[in-house]
Amino acid sequence: DKAAVPYQIVLTKTDKVKAVALTVCAADIVGKLKKRAAAIPEILMTSSRTGNGVDDMRTVLSMVAAPKPLL
Repeated sequence: DKAAVPYQIVLTKTDKVKAVALTVCAADIVGKLKKRAAAIPEILMTSSRTGNGVDDMRTVLSMVAAPKPLL
């Protein structure tokens, strides 16, 4: 946070956790992230086994990696 480099949390292997526990964990993390200036307060949740969230993560990564115009 001191360097103000943005970061985002990705929870992987979400297929291994019960939905209720995952929801509680994600809510707890989001609450903590709101206090961090550099944190992106949205959590990505993925499972390579089921494919859930993988497309969302690819979309976010493509936006971050896209060339930015020079000023």
